[in-house]
Amino acid sequence: MQTVYKNFDILHEYFPYHSLWILKNFLILVECIIQTRSVSLYKCRDKMPEITGNKNVKADSHYAKLLRFFKMKYLMIQKLKL
Repeated sequence: MQTVYKNFDILHEYFPYHSLWILKNFLILVECIIQTRSVSLYKCRDKMPEITGNKNVKADSHYAKLLRFFKMKYLMIQKLKL
């Protein structure tokens, strides 16, 4: 996952209307889904310390982070004027 962090500028070129924290959390979520081979957020939260490198955070905090990602209302769609 460290190589992905280095390439945020390149990724941001493809998604210019999305903030970097949205892209970062999306990539973390995708990596969790791939490693757990499941879309269950409970299973993903257990893999997050390995992916983010932050092993001192409780599993409930990782789960809350995943839930916040899905609760966001807009991805700056208004700038696209669709």
